[in-house]
Amino acid sequence: MMNLTLEEQKYLSLAPFYIPSLFDINLSKLVLPQTAPEKRLILEKGHKLLQPESTPNQVYFLTSGVVIDSTSNLNGLERFTLVFPGYPIGFHAVIHQQPILYTSTAYTRCEVIALSLDDMLSLMQQDKELLHGFLKLAALETRYTNNIVMQNNACS
Repeated sequence: MMNLTLEEQKYLSLAPFYIPSLFDINLSKLVLPQTAPEKRLILEKGHKLLQPESTPNQVYFLTSGVVIDSTSNLNGLERFTLVFPGYPIGFHAVIHQQPILYTSTAYTRCEVIALSLDDMLSLMQQDKELLHGFLKLAALETRYTNNIVMQNNACS
């Protein structure tokens, strides 16, 4: 189970339901001890980390606070996802060097670690546990994406 602050627990309680992660992939706790102080940033509530159609050059590892990802379709239907510490923000866009399709905004005051792709690769070469964490995240994301594709095919 995640170790959340009282403020983070308050926002988690707003979610309609919570499914605890089956895998502990808190990359922030692996990255934090190895990160130079200048890579650690404090973001005030409302700060935009990522904007649609921009191609980010940094992954943000949330160490405290809550971020909200939001997107909408052509019909104006909006979807919001709360992001809690441990999950890297912008990871896929940086790895694939592709534009973002959503907005990521600091929902509360947040602390993040901002790393470029080169920074991440360098850390992974130095730390086998961190590399393993990234591989687990990639495997989990692939599994999740495949489930969505299978659900869409079953419904069509």
